[in-house]
Order: sequence, then C-alpha cells, then structure tokens
Amino acid sequence: MRWDKAMYYGAKFFFISTVFTVIGALFVLSSASISMSIDAATGRLVINFGGLRGLGAATLLVMGVGVAVVGNVGAFLKIFSEAVKEEVNGRSLW
Repeated sequence: MRWDKAMYYGAKFFFISTVFTVIGALFVLSSASISMSIDAATGRLVINFGGLRGLGAATLLVMGVGVAVVGNVGAFLKIFSEAVKEEVNGRSLW
C-alpha cells in the first residue's frame, strides 16, 4: 500500500474515531452531572449513585463507554476491511 493511501485511511479512522469518542464522552459527562454534587458544608465533590437518579447516571455511564468502545472498534474494522479489499483487488494473485 502506498503511503498516501495509508495516511488517507489513518486520517479517516482518526476523524470517525473522534466523533464516536466525543459522543461517548458526552454521555459520560451527562452521567457525571446527574450523580455529582458539591457538599455545601465541606465544599467537597460528592458522587451519589443511590436511587433512580443513580440508576439513570449508571446507565448513561455504561452507554457512554459502550458507544466509545463499540464505535471505535467498528470504525477500525470497517476502515481496515476497506483497505484490505482495495489492496487485494489492486493486485494480481497469480
């Protein structure tokens, strides 16, 4: 594979991976905004996963990590399969 094609596929993966990572991070940050508060007496950050509020925060956290991981792996496999297909189709096997 030529370097320009390799850089093209690398940049394509980078940008698609960035999209999935940002979407996952937004889910994780919204989870944190639901479950975190600042204690008025001590000024410390308190994380509370109790009750339905905690269940929603935990669900968003799992969804955010899932979107980031599955999106990045899926993007890698899709772009890698495109690169392999193009490389194999461009060569004569005999």
